[in-house]
Amino acid sequence: MDAPSALNFIPNWLQTLIAAGAGAFLASYLKRKGENIAVREELEELVKQVKATTEATKAIEARIGDEFWNKQRMWEMKRDALVESFSDVAAIDDAFMAYIGSLQLKNEAAAFEFAQKLVDTLEGSFVTRAKANLLCGNEINIALLEFMKQVTTAKRLFDNGTLTQTRHVPASLYAALRRVEEVIRVELGFES
Repeated sequence: MDAPSALNFIPNWLQTLIAAGAGAFLASYLKRKGENIAVREELEELVKQVKATTEATKAIEARIGDEFWNKQRMWEMKRDALVESFSDVAAIDDAFMAYIGSLQLKNEAAAFEFAQKLVDTLEGSFVTRAKANLLCGNEINIALLEFMKQVTTAKRLFDNGTLTQTRHVPASLYAALRRVEEVIRVELGFES
């Protein structure tokens, strides 16, 4: 006979009960351990997906931010060019009216001074007009050129004595001025 073992002293039904309990415990433990490993793996996969989504979102936000910033900057440059253009138009109009006023007063020295100021202002507006044309398109350039042409024509008429009074200023000059204002307002989005 064999050497007596500890199992020989434990009744069979108790051995079965202990084995069943140990088996149930071990099965439960291994099941729980398996679930934990599965959850960890799923969590790691979710973390990777969230990280990829976050990176994609940040890239999209950066691109949209850059596009918005570029649009905003472009609009600001356009606005500045248009405001500068209109300031030149106002300066040309002021110089022209001062020139006509000095002619009406028959003040030759003042007339010469204002005529020179008018010519300088017309010539100085070239850079502003070029910026406006570049940033806003040809329509503003055409409107500005037409206004300057009308001012130059009217000045010539006053120079040679054809026109002598402010009220004789051709309506086409004022129409050209209004056209410049209209184009600028449309470009700025105040009117459509």
